[in-house]
Parts: sequence; C-alpha cells; structure tokens
Amino acid sequence: MTEKVVYSGYFSKNTVIITLMTVLCCTEFVRIELKLKELQDISQLKFSEEMTSTRDGKNFANIENHVVSTSRAGKITQRRKRDLFQRPLKSSRFSLSAVNKTQEYFSLIDDKLTRLLSNQQSVKTCTQICPAGPAGKRGRRGPQGPPGKQGKRGKRGSRGFKGVPGLNGAPGPRGLPGPKGEPGPSLATPTVMVSPPVLIVNESYTAILHCAASGYPKPVISWRKANGTLPLERSFNDNSGRFEIKNVTLNDSGTFYCKASNILGKADAASSLKVYSNPRITLNKGPIYVKIDDNVTLPVCQVTGNPKPKVTWYKSVGSLPRQRASIVDGHLTLFKTNKDDSGTYLCRAENLLGSAVSSLFLVVVKLPAFVTKPLASYCPKSGSRVLLNCSAKGDPKPVISWSKENGNLPAGRYEIRDGSLIINNYNPNTDVGVYVCSATSAVVFHITIRSTLAKCAKDCYEFYKNGERSNGVYTVKPDDGVLFQVYCDMTTDGGGWTVFQRRKDGSVDFYRNWKDYKKGFGNLNGEFWLGNDYLHRLTAQKKQILRVELDDWEGNGVYAKYDSFSIGEESDKYRLNLGSYSGTAGDSLSSHLGQPFTTKDRDNDKYGGNCAVQFKGAWWYAGCHRSNLNGLYHHGKHKSYADGVNWYQWKGHYYSAKRAEMKIRPV
Repeated sequence: MTEKVVYSGYFSKNTVIITLMTVLCCTEFVRIELKLKELQDISQLKFSEEMTSTRDGKNFANIENHVVSTSRAGKITQRRKRDLFQRPLKSSRFSLSAVNKTQEYFSLIDDKLTRLLSNQQSVKTCTQICPAGPAGKRGRRGPQGPPGKQGKRGKRGSRGFKGVPGLNGAPGPRGLPGPKGEPGPSLATPTVMVSPPVLIVNESYTAILHCAASGYPKPVISWRKANGTLPLERSFNDNSGRFEIKNVTLNDSGTFYCKASNILGKADAASSLKVYSNPRITLNKGPIYVKIDDNVTLPVCQVTGNPKPKVTWYKSVGSLPRQRASIVDGHLTLFKTNKDDSGTYLCRAENLLGSAVSSLFLVVVKLPAFVTKPLASYCPKSGSRVLLNCSAKGDPKPVISWSKENGNLPAGRYEIRDGSLIINNYNPNTDVGVYVCSATSAVVFHITIRSTLAKCAKDCYEFYKNGERSNGVYTVKPDDGVLFQVYCDMTTDGGGWTVFQRRKDGSVDFYRNWKDYKKGFGNLNGEFWLGNDYLHRLTAQKKQILRVELDDWEGNGVYAKYDSFSIGEESDKYRLNLGSYSGTAGDSLSSHLGQPFTTKDRDNDKYGGNCAVQFKGAWWYAGCHRSNLNGLYHHGKHKSYADGVNWYQWKGHYYSAKRAEMKIRPV
C-alpha cells in the first residue's frame, strides 16, 4: 500500500514535470517559430536582391549549387529543387536556406523532447527535479518545413546595353507573280481651266483664283500677271492650283494667267481681277493766284478709284459763276475772272464705294501799276545823295523792293523809304549800274522798272580822254535824253571810237523792219545795230568821223574813212550826211549821200521797187546800192546778185565780207 502511495506520488510529480516541460517546449517552439520567421524574411530579402542583380542567368548556378549542398534534407528538399529549375522563375519565391534552417530547428526540438522523456523514465524514486546532464549527440535532421510566404517583387534593374546588330539574312525565294494590273493612263498634253474668269474684289480684301489642270504626266502649275509682276509678299499658291492675293490694292487689278506644263507641252488660261476701291483725290491746295480779267484753269483734280469716280466742282460759299465757268473732263475753267471769283473751290469724287472731297483756294489779283517812276538814266556827281523814287498801287497792296542787276546794293550806304531808294555818298566807280524797282502783289505778280546810274560821258571818246583804255560796253549820255549803252573801241586808230554796227559770224538776222532799226537789236559784244535814234543823238552834238572796217575770208583787212558823218532824225527818215573819203577799201558810200534810210517795210529809195526787199537788207539806198553792209551774211563769193555784205569798190557785188564794222568818233 505504501508502495502504491509512493508510486502515486511519484506519478503525480512526473505529471507536473511533464506539464512544465510541455509548456517550456511550447514556449521554445513559439520562440523558434518567431526566429525562423525573422530568418525567412531576411532570406527572402537577400534572395530578391540576388535575383534583381542577376542578368544573364549566372546566379541560377549558385542557387543550384546551394540546393545540392542541402540534398540531405530529404525528399521534400529534392522536390523543391526540381520546382526551382523546372518551374518558371515566378514560382521560385521560397528560400532554400530558410527551409534548411527550419529543418535544423525541428530536429533540435525533437532531440530535446526525446532526451527529456528518457530522463523521465529513468527516474525511479527522485522526489525533486535533478540538474541537467551533459548535452547529447546531435540528432538527425527533421523533415523540411512547409514553404514560406512569397516575398515582395524586387526593383526593376537598369536597361542593358544594346547589342551589336546582326547580319542580314539570306534573301528569301522569289514570290509568285501577282495578278495583272489595270492598264496605266495614256500620255496627254496639259489642259487648264481657271475659275472664276472674272473676279471683282474690294480693296484690302483677299482675292482667290482656282486653276484646274489635267494631263499625263501630271502638269506643274504656275501663275503670272500680264504686264506686271506678282506681289510676292502678299500672294500665295499651292500644288492644288489655288492662288490668292491678300490685302489687294488698286494696282493689283489686271489679268492673271495659270500655266500648266509637262514634258509634252503647256497650256494656260486667264482670269481678270478687278479691284474696287474708294475714291482718292490729289489736288494742289494753292493758293492759286490769277490776274483780274484773265482766264484760269484750276489745277487738275487727280482722282483714283474703281469704278471710275464721277468728278464735280462747286464753291464753298456761293455758286460757280454762270456763263463764265466750264467743266470738261473734270477740269474747271473760269473766264474773265473778277474779285468775286476769289474763294475756296471744292472737288468731289464719288463712286459705288464712297466719296472724297478736296479743296483749293483761288485769289484774283489786280495787277499792280506804278504811280511814281524813277528816271530811266542818271549821272550823279561823286559824293552826292541819289534818290530814285518808286511807288505803285494794286489789290492787294503791292510790296516795293529794289535790286541791282549783276551786283548788290551799296552796303551801308542805302535805304528804302516809302518805296524809294536812297544812296548816300555816291561813288561813280562802284555804284554805277542798273537799279530795278519791283512792285509785287500776292507774292507772284510783279512789275519792274529800271533806272541806270552811270559815269557822266557823252561818248566813248570822252571816256578815252578820262583815261579808259579797255574795249567794252560803256554807258553814254550825249544829251539831256536817257542814258544808253554802247560798245567802245579804245585801241583802233587812236581809240575812243563808238561802234554802231558789227557783222562777224552771221548769228543775227539783219533783214528787219523799221522799228527794229529805229531801236536797235543784237548783242553789243557780238553782232548788232545800235539803233537809228541813238545814232542820231550821237551825231547831232558834234561833228563825227566815220570809219568802216572790212575783212575778207582770207584774213585781209581794209578800211574807209569819211571826215564827217551824221544822220537826221526819224522825221527826216534818218537821212545820210557824209564827208570826204580816204582809206584802202575804195569809196562805196558817197553815192548814197543824202539818201533816206529804207527797210523792207518802209520804202524810201528811188528805185521803182523796194531795194531793201530786193537785196535783203536795210540801208541808205539810192537806186539801189554800191554798198550793202546790212545784207545777207554769205561766206565769201556768192551767186546771188548784190544781196550780201557787199562793198562794191572792194570785192564787187558777188563777194560778202567776213567782218564789217562801222564806228564814229568826234573830230
């Protein structure tokens, strides 16, 4: 009984110990599972990194070697190995190292439990827990645990380098021929059509033309403008035949051609572009000045626009004068203007698109007239005060101004007072000349009058006595009449000669009327006739000597002198008075003594006809002549009878002198 009790107590103690051991084992088992979980996670992370860094399958061999090294794990291990290499890479998410670790831990637990149970059976009568004995041998490896959970997918590796391109493969065999195609188009020359044939566009809009062309090969399309060029910066065209011009102007109007061309030829078609624009006016705004009673045509009202604008004129205040206004082709003309015609005139241009107006100002002016005139000629004394009076009237009131021909007014010594010119301290050496008084109305209309200031001398001989030795033009005043200019010869035969006729090159026509010979004509430095009025004044004061000089075309010269010479006044028909002859030319003038002067329009000779008309000159003809120095300018010998620059006693009636000069000097 005692033994039964002892055994019962012994069994009760063992039960407690086993229970405690079981709890400890479970606790250890939980700890081991947690540790295994941690190791599995670490292993999966390392495995993912190895798989990420693996590129061309090199790590698969390492994994295979690792699996082989754990082949002792049994059949489960072998199956995992097959799965790793036989299944796709996606199924190999379990870590082999983690599996092996799990097997090892399970084997350890199994060994511990076995030893514990052995120790419990060997205890017979021990009433307390004995100390642990020495560690036993390592037990055999337990079976492989189940696979862990699939780990997260690793990061995608970087893209590898592009491989070297491979070689082209051998050409494949020729395929079977395809079905026969449809016949191709036939060759054809181009044909072209443009639309629209007429295009009307308002200014600043876009004009669009279309060109359709056919032919084979396909024609090339181009555009051009007749008698002009395309506005490149505003025009565009494309292969479809569309042509456009942006912001068209009036200058873009014209005919445009579309040309289609290929190797067989070319063709073109035309389209007319009309640009409509508002009227525009260009007009001189003036003011326009016109003399009273004159006719005036106002400046042209230049109008542009399309359609062509209609032009009308009207006055801003009042109306156009009846019977005195005419509008022809847009030009306004006023006849016999008066002061009431002054004012603003308007030109209006109008067409379908609008209208435009421009204006100008017309001023009708009464031409000024002199009220006071200066002396025509004046010979002031040296140091004197010279007064040249000048005044004028007009509407608007004229403005008086003074100037000097070929020179300036004497600086610091002149003034203009009430229109009159005053010259102080007159200097005959510098102040001589022609002074001009101008009266100007409305800026543009003016009248002038001249006054000549000169050294006081009656003729060239008086200038010669005063020391002048240069040939040239001088101003003389032989009497109380007006001053006039003459040419003085200061070198020939003692000098002091006043020249009144010269022929030398035929540049001046001497076949003239009475009035021309009365006043004179020509150029004092070239060919001229001084004038019968001036010649009478020169010869009426003192007895004069006449010298006639003649040169032929061979360079030979002769002369004729007469110891007295004068002509009468106009009422006496400038009758010739002549003295005795001397010289080398022969006397061909004495036969004309006492004869009046004859011109083509004033017949005073003794001939039945008119000697001036007959012999193409003007002279003191008798019936008719022995000399004709104002005849036609022939070159030496001539066939016509006695109508040249003839001196009969020298070369006869059929020879015309190259040079002839007539001059006088006081005795």
